[in-house]
Amino acid sequence: MQRFKARLVCGGNHQIEGINYQAMYAPTARLGHVRLALAIAAKYDLEIHQMDVCTPFFGVDLEEEIYMHPPQGYLRLLQTGSRYINPRLLQASRKMVLRLRKSLHGLKQSSHVWYGTFKDFVILIAFVASRVDGGLFVLEDQGTVVAGVVLYVDHLLIIANEGLIGQIMDQMKKRFRMHDLGTVSFNLGMNLERNWELHTIDIYQHSYIRMILAKF
Repeated sequence: MQRFKARLVCGGNHQIEGINYQAMYAPTARLGHVRLALAIAAKYDLEIHQMDVCTPFFGVDLEEEIYMHPPQGYLRLLQTGSRYINPRLLQASRKMVLRLRKSLHGLKQSSHVWYGTFKDFVILIAFVASRVDGGLFVLEDQGTVVAGVVLYVDHLLIIANEGLIGQIMDQMKKRFRMHDLGTVSFNLGMNLERNWELHTIDIYQHSYIRMILAKF
């Protein structure tokens, strides 16, 4: 057990399209393009690091005007430390609603606004979104691709040379709360073994096969 988690989740099932949300779709990298990025990294001896974004759907700015009922115990939490809780306030809290300024889990547009926020940021630091895959971003120098970022929901693969990859990761950490998972060895259910001398990356699914065998 590494840590405990608790989430405040909205009732997105009550949202109405065109009023509470406009779009839900958020692209993720195709597995074929993930393999392509790994092949390019192997051929040109580029480093591959993986990072996880902490709570990507939490705290992204919302465009729509959305309200939610406060969670149970909200008012009591505000009055923590007070010996006396005003019963009128407790009664009023039943009619209280909260205006959401940031996205939360459960909103229909959470993944969409997260992707838009991430895309705007990587474009700001000179990356370009792929025209064929919305989860793939590349950085070019005089027409040559020198770095790539592969986005799969909240999971990132960052591909670049040793000097550049540290700069990219530092920029990411300044904008988002992230876990640095180090050099990639396991990604999206695939075990990766790299041979620097042969410029190859072997992909296996040992862990997935063992999980399926244990299940059945």
